[in-house]
Amino acid sequence: MALWVNSYFVETVGGAPIEIIKQYVANQRKVLALV
Repeated sequence: MALWVNSYFVETVGGAPIEIIKQYVANQRKVLALV
C-alpha cells in the first residue's frame, strides 16, 4: 500500500499545486503516526 501511495504521489506531482502537495504530505504523516 505504501509503495502504491508513493508511486501515485510521484506520478501526480507534475501538475499538482504546491498546496495540494503540502496537504498530501501532512495527511501521510498523520497516517504514519497512527500506524
